[in-house]
Amino acid sequence: LDKTDKAVVVKIDTSGGESHGLNLDKTDKENLVVMKIGDYGLIREYNKTASLAAVKVGDRISKVNGVGGTAKELMAKIGAKAPMEIEFEHCIEKQINFEKKGRALGLSLIMNDK
Repeated sequence: LDKTDKAVVVKIDTSGGESHGLNLDKTDKENLVVMKIGDYGLIREYNKTASLAAVKVGDRISKVNGVGGTAKELMAKIGAKAPMEIEFEHCIEKQINFEKKGRALGLSLIMNDK
């Protein structure tokens, strides 16, 4: 995932039982990516007034309460019923097209966000 220079830090409090309302891609062990923002939840409420700093589908959660970690570690932190700060990084989607013209590509693709 390529990231932009912009990070969005959102403060929410789930201690009262409220949901953050995010559907997250948990298949990548390193990146926790927003797949959907639910119709209800604290992030939807935040986005109503956030304009340019809104959380978007495709954003990556990079830190919770100022601490990074693996997707599993971050998931555990945002699953807690507590006040928290979640840092989202806006990512850039890239599309690359290849013309094979009947031949093998002979290509290995390795992606790294560093």
